[in-house]
Amino acid sequence: MGDLSVVGSEKKAERWIFYFLCGYALFSSTSIAVGNIFLSLSIAAALFRVYKKHDDWRELLQIDKKLAVPFLWFVGMMLVSSLFSTDLVWSLRVLGDHYLYRMAGFYLLWLFIRDRKQLIVLFCMALLSHFVNDAVCIYQGVVEGKFRVGGIIGYMMTGGNLVMWMPVLIVLTMENKISGLKKYVFYGVLVVALMATLLNATRGVWLAIGIIAPVLILLFMKSKLKGVAVLALLAVFTAGIFYSVPVLQNRLVTITDTKMQSNSERLLLWQSARNMVAD
Repeated sequence: MGDLSVVGSEKKAERWIFYFLCGYALFSSTSIAVGNIFLSLSIAAALFRVYKKHDDWRELLQIDKKLAVPFLWFVGMMLVSSLFSTDLVWSLRVLGDHYLYRMAGFYLLWLFIRDRKQLIVLFCMALLSHFVNDAVCIYQGVVEGKFRVGGIIGYMMTGGNLVMWMPVLIVLTMENKISGLKKYVFYGVLVVALMATLLNATRGVWLAIGIIAPVLILLFMKSKLKGVAVLALLAVFTAGIFYSVPVLQNRLVTITDTKMQSNSERLLLWQSARNMVAD
């Protein structure tokens, strides 16, 4: 009976981890505060699960070394950099916040979510959250007439989300296994994301997507000729938008302006990094 009790507690804890992660995914692009509440609850549920059953940790930690090694190297280098920082406490706090707490959702997903249906549910909730924020961006830009919109969570967070979601959406729209209503849903979400990307007006996002999108289209489209045709149409369409909207055109031109403060600061950072490597 004792073993059955432990197994029952384990399954309940894992079920609650999934529920809390669903809440986190649902608010991932709409409310950082509410998302953090669900993330904290999922961490608490995970600690309870490990407390109840901790003899299977070797099985839970199985992961492809091709993924684990580069990630651990990256975090290790961040830790070494933090130890030699002029403000050690602050550096360790940033390291813990970015690579422990904020990435806890990824760790919990990796350790406790094994059901494909659960993964699909989490993906759909996260996508819905992103779609809502993109829709708010369009409302702010088109209806309220704002420039460099940020949706609900601010323009930098929205820009970061767009950089992550746009490649995923581009690949999904080219996936042959997806058809019917699902395909049209992904097309619709992609169009909304494209509009949000333009209205967000974060130049780094424009550059990143401008590089990634053509590569993905050429890689995943079976017909390379069709891929080139799609790229040509996108280029003409995008050029037309920038030409007809002066504020976007002016924003685009500033990318090559080395005298602009934000640009000159980035150039100085890159130059300093290069000098440090040389030293």
